[in-house]
Amino acid sequence: TALLATRYNVGFAVTLPSSIGMAAGASAVIGLMALRAVGVSFILITLAIALCVWGLIYSWVSLTGAENGISSIPRPDLGLPVDLLDHVNFHYFILIAFIICFILIFLLIRSPFGRTLVGIRDSESRMKVLGFNVWLHKYLAFIIAGAFAGLGGALYAHFTKFVGPDDADLAQCMEFVLMVSLGGRGTLVGPTIGAFVITFLRNLVSVYTGRWLMIMAIIYVLTAKYAPEGIMGVLKRFRKRVEVAV
Repeated sequence: TALLATRYNVGFAVTLPSSIGMAAGASAVIGLMALRAVGVSFILITLAIALCVWGLIYSWVSLTGAENGISSIPRPDLGLPVDLLDHVNFHYFILIAFIICFILIFLLIRSPFGRTLVGIRDSESRMKVLGFNVWLHKYLAFIIAGAFAGLGGALYAHFTKFVGPDDADLAQCMEFVLMVSLGGRGTLVGPTIGAFVITFLRNLVSVYTGRWLMIMAIIYVLTAKYAPEGIMGVLKRFRKRVEVAV
């Protein structure tokens, strides 16, 4: 998005689908390697690939600008009377994009393909016995996730007007993992709540201290120890206790 918008001066109608397509294509290639592993090994492989991307961004000076990054990324011009240069208007624009993505993912989960993914999550061996191609379903889900990540990355570039190596470093990657873990894996609402909480805490804590990484690590350890199912898991257990008490 940054390269297309700054070096080639193309519009949002080109940068958005191009970014989604590039992210989906990269996910298709990475998925062939990453999906050979499961569990912690899968997480480590994807993080290792992310660090390779960070190294590429940092060292390819002629393309990415290295530590100087790419700046002066313009806000998208949709030809509407709404001025997206205004921060409030652009926030509402991102909110609309989020709602659309949320609805699309919700419909995907409710589809036969999505229900198959839920079945694979609950019992992969059972789905194999029933004749489902488990690897192919996971591979397609990986590509779809990459496409949505590409959309988010495109909006992020237009929002910050600057991208650099820090946007792909280990801390950024672990922050996404923490958002999912804190909110609740295997749910649609959970990671959304986790993203809101982590973003809010980061902006709040950064006012008082620069040791956000240390605080993030503490949150991750406490979540893994006391709430492995995340906020949604805690709410689910609380609801069950209330139902039993009633």
